[in-house]
Amino acid sequence: IMAVSQRTRAMTYLHDKTIATMVGQQILNEIEVNLLAIPSDSVAMQKTTYMLGQTWYAHISTSNTQDLHIQKIIVCIFSHLPMTKHSPTACVKGYRNNDA
Repeated sequence: IMAVSQRTRAMTYLHDKTIATMVGQQILNEIEVNLLAIPSDSVAMQKTTYMLGQTWYAHISTSNTQDLHIQKIIVCIFSHLPMTKHSPTACVKGYRNNDA
């Protein structure tokens, strides 16, 4: 019984991590096609989204890279609030042209 319980927890963890990664990638896609505007100056923002039957909370931050024309975007996905008390379920990174 203990092995079944452990396997169930592991599968739930992988399930949540996979969905959180999909949510993060969806947010990066929205940024890429300008459906979601984010500040170009390293100001973090939050977004709440509903996907696959669950509410997800995103913390979106930007930073400059060595190339002044490229901006790094980090999207961390949380399954619970407040974000400051929980570890992110997943984080995804992307880059965009700073000139756009």
